[in-house]
Amino acid sequence: MTPKQITQRITQFERVVKASASKISAIGNKSWEPIDETTETTTIRAFLTKKGAGVDYLNRNLAKHLSKDGRVVKFAGLFLHGTPMVKGWTKTIAGKKKHNRACELSDLMTIFLYLDRNKTIKRMRCVMFQAKMQASKGAHVVEDKEQRKLYDECDGFDYVNATVATKGDSRSLPKGHSRKKAMQFMFVEPRPVVTRTSPSAKDKGQTFDFGDHLVQFLGGKSGLKSDKKNSVWGKIVWELMEKMASQVYSDKKIRGPGVQGVLDHFNSFESHDTWTIDEGQSENGLGVQLMIVWDGEIPEEQTQVQTKPKVPVMNIHTQEPTTLDEELEPIESELDAFVVRVQA
Repeated sequence: MTPKQITQRITQFERVVKASASKISAIGNKSWEPIDETTETTTIRAFLTKKGAGVDYLNRNLAKHLSKDGRVVKFAGLFLHGTPMVKGWTKTIAGKKKHNRACELSDLMTIFLYLDRNKTIKRMRCVMFQAKMQASKGAHVVEDKEQRKLYDECDGFDYVNATVATKGDSRSLPKGHSRKKAMQFMFVEPRPVVTRTSPSAKDKGQTFDFGDHLVQFLGGKSGLKSDKKNSVWGKIVWELMEKMASQVYSDKKIRGPGVQGVLDHFNSFESHDTWTIDEGQSENGLGVQLMIVWDGEIPEEQTQVQTKPKVPVMNIHTQEPTTLDEELEPIESELDAFVVRVQA
């Protein structure tokens, strides 16, 4: 199957999502109703691991409506102990980095995976959330200065702890329109749960209830592409995924190493009996939600592009994105920057 035909298959799925938008939105909002935790960490954990709620609810009530025309949809959740701590930075006019104080990189990482018959990743998108119980009533929807600066304005960050990469390793962040797709806020009270794009200023950004966000995410309108490991966003997403896979493999939660081991753990996709990996209650944790679309109509390629994760070693199949949307994202970022300069 040619790259164009694969893109057409993905576009067809996005049309299925659009046609079922009202149903998806309603089910998405209802998935939070059985959750009554009192902190954002325990709330996120319940969404990912509680039977009859969150991810499990989406599998029981939504997956079947999207699983058609040779595709099988499955939702999965992981809750891991510990969270990556980072120091955001901006570049001065002289080109030097000005660092902020340390803060969490994310509370919840949501990843969309479109797989072929052999579970090769054909499309991947990711959005990271800073989750709060409620939006702040001040000038910004997020009260924590360091967290909002990281999501609003930082050019990049350095890792503070060595859980993901070497301590002090530096990463750049997406800019402009791409950042709005990649880094967002989530407020779990009052219901319905809402998501909000950056920036965090009261009169900026867009707010969506979770159900509408789910429609946009499944339909390709939200979440930044992370297929390429050497792209700005892909580098961050892939190393977090590999860290996640290594951690649950070390804890003997999965049988095989690497990201492929995680996908194998949740296979078969038709069965929803295995849908979560939970490391248990913790004051600090990283939540990961996987939205997996397995397409049996896309055959295994004769020649695969293979890349190897850092730890442990196992082949991971990836494919470079070939869509116009991927090529337009840096252009959109440049346009956003141009508008800012004109307004200034």
